[in-house]
Amino acid sequence: MDLFATLRQIPAGQVAELRVQTAPQESGKIAALPARLIAVRKSPAAAERERQKILREAARKKRKADPRSLEAAEYTIVLTSMGQEQLPAAEALELYRFRWQIEMVFKRLKGLLGLDQLAAKDSHLARSALYAKLLAALLLEDLTGKFLSFSPWGFPLPEPPAQPLANPTSSARRDGPRHLGRAEA
Repeated sequence: MDLFATLRQIPAGQVAELRVQTAPQESGKIAALPARLIAVRKSPAAAERERQKILREAARKKRKADPRSLEAAEYTIVLTSMGQEQLPAAEALELYRFRWQIEMVFKRLKGLLGLDQLAAKDSHLARSALYAKLLAALLLEDLTGKFLSFSPWGFPLPEPPAQPLANPTSSARRDGPRHLGRAEA
């Protein structure tokens, strides 16, 4: 499957999904697993922010950015083993959005409040310091109030169900940046 050719079919502002399966790993005796690839094209601004982040990271490591990574920056891609009946595509993306926001909160708490470091060795002092940091975190979160409206793809998802993508006609390939498997027949 040519992942990028498939992703390029997604209209702006639409959620798309494709039934795929993972590639088997004979060395680890792991069979191929059925899954759903759910994708949404990011807004131009969100895609550009992600591309700039990739370019900065490559420059920091004194490497050239992979063109596939720069193209992948245009999409948010989620892979799930849950069926459409259990988890509609838009809900899967919303769960990803919440998970992503939780990760960002922990990163912010560690950076701003040093939540990952406690200077006290005594358990009572450490507990008091942790409570103080958590209270500060709650106050900060309450003041910002922006976490619910932020999406990594840059716009709210549409209400209609996801549009299924046509199954690609090419055979499975393993030369992409992240091999996700082949489309089911």
